[in-house]
Amino acid sequence: MLVMFRIAVIGVLCVSLPLDARVFAPFTKRYQVPTKYFDIIFSDASRETALSLAVSADAVYDDLKTTFPTADTGRITLVISGDMETANGYETLLPAATIVLYDFPMQPTFNYSNYMRTLFTHELTHAMAMNIRSPFFSVLSKIFGQWVSISAAASTYMVEGVAVNMESMHGTGRANHPSVHAMVTEDILEGRFKTTAQSSGSYDLFPGGYIQYYYGGLFNRYIYLHYGASNFSALWEVMGGSLFGADDALRQVNGISLEHAWHDFYELMKPVGVTVSNGSVLTPLSYIPCARAFGDRIYFYDGLGRAIKYLDSAGKVSSVLDITGVQSFAISSDGALMLIDREQFREGLTRRETVIYDLNARAFREHVVRGRIGECSFARDGFIGIRYRRYMTDIVRIDTNGTMVVLLAGTSDRYYAQPQMLTPTTMVFLVSEAGKQVVWRFDMTSGALMEYVIPAAYPQSITAVDGKILVTYNNDCTLNRAGIIDGMTMSVMAERPLGGITEPMLMGGKLYGVAQFSKGDAIVRYELPMVQSPVTFRTVISKKNIDDTSVSVTNIIEHSPLAYLLPRMWLPYARTYLDVTHTNIIAEPGFLLYLIDPAEENTGFITVTYNYIRRFANIDVQWRNDATPMRIDMGLYDTTADLAEYADHRVTGAYCGVSYRLDAGNDGAFFRFGITAQHSFIAPQEQGNIYQWPYQRQTTSFGVNTGYSSVIKKDSGVKNRFYEARGFETYHYADYSLRYNAFKYEAMFRYFIPFMPASLSVYGAISDHDAFTPGALPFYFSSLHYPVYNEYRSYAAASRYYSAAECSGLVWNVEMQNGIDLLPLYFNRWYGTAGYRAAYTGGNYLHSVFVRTWLDITSWLPVTMYIEGQYAITSHSFGYAYHFVLPFDF
Repeated sequence: MLVMFRIAVIGVLCVSLPLDARVFAPFTKRYQVPTKYFDIIFSDASRETALSLAVSADAVYDDLKTTFPTADTGRITLVISGDMETANGYETLLPAATIVLYDFPMQPTFNYSNYMRTLFTHELTHAMAMNIRSPFFSVLSKIFGQWVSISAAASTYMVEGVAVNMESMHGTGRANHPSVHAMVTEDILEGRFKTTAQSSGSYDLFPGGYIQYYYGGLFNRYIYLHYGASNFSALWEVMGGSLFGADDALRQVNGISLEHAWHDFYELMKPVGVTVSNGSVLTPLSYIPCARAFGDRIYFYDGLGRAIKYLDSAGKVSSVLDITGVQSFAISSDGALMLIDREQFREGLTRRETVIYDLNARAFREHVVRGRIGECSFARDGFIGIRYRRYMTDIVRIDTNGTMVVLLAGTSDRYYAQPQMLTPTTMVFLVSEAGKQVVWRFDMTSGALMEYVIPAAYPQSITAVDGKILVTYNNDCTLNRAGIIDGMTMSVMAERPLGGITEPMLMGGKLYGVAQFSKGDAIVRYELPMVQSPVTFRTVISKKNIDDTSVSVTNIIEHSPLAYLLPRMWLPYARTYLDVTHTNIIAEPGFLLYLIDPAEENTGFITVTYNYIRRFANIDVQWRNDATPMRIDMGLYDTTADLAEYADHRVTGAYCGVSYRLDAGNDGAFFRFGITAQHSFIAPQEQGNIYQWPYQRQTTSFGVNTGYSSVIKKDSGVKNRFYEARGFETYHYADYSLRYNAFKYEAMFRYFIPFMPASLSVYGAISDHDAFTPGALPFYFSSLHYPVYNEYRSYAAASRYYSAAECSGLVWNVEMQNGIDLLPLYFNRWYGTAGYRAAYTGGNYLHSVFVRTWLDITSWLPVTMYIEGQYAITSHSFGYAYHFVLPFDF
């Protein structure tokens, strides 16, 4: 179990390494404030929030320590970034306990009293719960680093669930919110209540990553309330040293198995005395975060298909615009324009922007609003929206010239969302104040601010249409219902609709909305009886923005990221590669030293593995810098492996590369450009000690690469599946070998067919030397990008050109989506692909057919494996190959 655990942590490390993400914008100056338990790192963009937490962070730590006592009291690095415009954060033990918070607000559809304090509590719970270790594992953590934590390898519904429970200790937080209960209630009503394995973070269908938070949070909340605080603390103390996770801890502390406890949790969540009605489902299941009605159409964002679409009165669904990251949208009163609020990934950072799309011309207007503005709606001579100020929200008005006026300022415990015009001078919007969710009305002329006193607690979404206000709400932790406020009365649904209702709309006098079923969202028409209730108003007194940053913090120093590049963790490691036949995997055991600064801008690896066949220590030193817009990669290596032209060899060398990614368009498209340089000394196999093999060949190569991609992958939940992609990508590589004065150019084009799960790839290469063979690596260059097909290896003729093509498609797909929780081992899906490929080089036309059977599994980390059967038509021969595709292969 311990060996498996260590391998799992290596996998977690590889998954957690960011490919293109940053924490701070390039060239951002950072500062640091030490407290009793924390080193707080921040930039000017997040100064106020950082100083606020500097005052209160130690008190939160002391409060949580009563639940998670630990003998390991190492300091925790707390990074706060105002450059990531998304509401999120994370905690990691790699290479040491580090918390990263994004200084950006969550929409008040959840009942956070103070969002940043809640987010910090959630992430700090991770750090403290993972820091509980038995004496044995405490010794190991002193040697190898803080990553040695049994609790960190626990099932995700426990790891995330305990954090959701602790964020919910004071009546707010997700475990106390009806929308979280509603998701579990819906699963029960549909007979799809999730197992512990499905809640462990591996379930990758809709709703994917929410399951471990919602199920885990409610399950941990049940354990805490049912068995008591001291019992809950003892449970996590056992978790810190048990190799058998929650089941063993529950048996030791509560005398109950995990299966029994999960069944009791299910019985507690079963709705009692709830009458449920069905609506008319009008669209296929998807993920639909926003929808709006106009005329005889309902526009909605298809989050899985990554497109804005509309449903017409005849029931036909048509696409309007392929676009990614849509958070909300609004339609102008004449139906000509659409305001689209979206998240974009630009220069390694998540950015929020609002764009204007002309529905008639099918084109974007030049006017783009950037800078933490979202949730916009059209108003007279401009529009209104939400300004995200730190982790707080303001309601603003922006005119056609771009001038912004703050209408209502939020505070650290008052959040605004979804502002919409009720009349030309009056707006309505959602408010969360001190954890209470309500609907307010604001008169832009007089400044009067009123609260609607209605029989609807926890409003989730509102829509203003024709002087009416449509509200969805959840009073009883079951399913969302809708109400229509018309003057001084409110008509509410008498029954709860299956799937609940969000995004309420009126079209043709009928009520529509988005239902959230267990397998996906859909547009639904509701025809349920309505009950009328009176509406009154309460005058609201606007308050000033009161925050605790007024407390003086004087011990601020400049932060040096390189000071964190210290050897604070060692990992057991195995270097794996395919041999020259591409059928056998060779594994070399060793260790890896991992270095990274808290902003993840400087990353270093020192890897040493031992080749027990050649009795040779492979050494690989890598360094990557993301602090500038251009990524810099450098490395040194001394390794042994197989090459086609040598049975075995030793290669010693160094490389350096610079790359840049330019995001383009509104559908996730990007350009990529890079330059590389590499020099290698190669020693072919000889007798005797490998360290004494003489270098007989050296090569210096320079390369330039560029590419473009418009590929969009459907977001099925946690993991993107390759056969659900659409769009095309093309990459080009030009290399020059100084040693041989040789040139090489390669090109690749891949097209994902939009109307079927299939793809077509074309490759081409040309050189001024005989550099290419059908199934081997090139002699003159240190890298090759075209695919090497196993069934063509018998053709050794070298050529100055190479061309190839491959088409493949999905044949079958079986969703499993379940597993064995205690191992843990999870089976996602089994599917098959088939295809045809061909190559032409050296006067040979080679073609073959192949069939692959794939299996997606998760055992701490997702792994895809396949076995391929090949038939080479040219040589009338059969062959096979197999491969394990790890997350860091993509």
